[in-house]
Amino acid sequence: MDNLSTNNKHINMDFQQLKMHQLLKTRRNVILLYIINMFFDLLFPKSCVGCKKIGRAICESCRKEIKPTLQDVCPYCFQNSPQGKTHDRCKHNNGLDGALSIVRYNKITQKIVKDIKYGLAYDVFNQVKEVLPVHWWRTEIYKKLPKDQTLIQPIPLHTSRKKVRGFNQAQIIADYLSHQTGIAMTDSVIRIKSTPPQARISTKEERKKNIKGAFSVVNPENIRGKIIILVDDIFTSASTAKETAKVLKENGAETVLLYTFAHGS
Repeated sequence: MDNLSTNNKHINMDFQQLKMHQLLKTRRNVILLYIINMFFDLLFPKSCVGCKKIGRAICESCRKEIKPTLQDVCPYCFQNSPQGKTHDRCKHNNGLDGALSIVRYNKITQKIVKDIKYGLAYDVFNQVKEVLPVHWWRTEIYKKLPKDQTLIQPIPLHTSRKKVRGFNQAQIIADYLSHQTGIAMTDSVIRIKSTPPQARISTKEERKKNIKGAFSVVNPENIRGKIIILVDDIFTSASTAKETAKVLKENGAETVLLYTFAHGS
């Protein structure tokens, strides 16, 4: 028994030493990461996406220019519609049932979207989250949705474009929306066709043609009968979201809504 007790003591001591080693290793990694970040901040100081002032990704002056959306619009006729619901006269088979955006599209938010999407500025959106009031994200329409029947789906990037950017900006927004609302995420839609960026295409008809057949649904049983909230950074013609809504509804989704950071023209 004495030998067994001694062995147990040795095992406990070894375990405690291992835990301490792991803790110290973790702390060293945190300190190292902090030093590396400080080093890069000194060499490449952050500048405001709006005015280029050194200090933060969004300075106090430009932050004041980020304002909530004044009115919600139907995603088809773009006329005023309470809570962004698709007008009865505008409804399409397998179309969007509504669309909401958080902020007005102006020079500042345009630059934020551009930096997040094309400048690989992952840190920009993290600072955007800090300056926007939480209640802007928690819109009334989503408070009323049954959480057990609702899923958040970011508009997917094609794998080739995601490799270039390193992340999907819609995924970042979707993650935060999921955190704020408690609505679960899904990755039921994939992009099967690499297309030129919609922003480079001028007309609605050309955008619609460009995005046609770009998406496919995997594991359709996950979205059957569900309410799907599509998430993207911005919508203009909403052609991308409409094509995504089409494949979702063809595979059994009951309702498809669009949620974006901004709505631009």
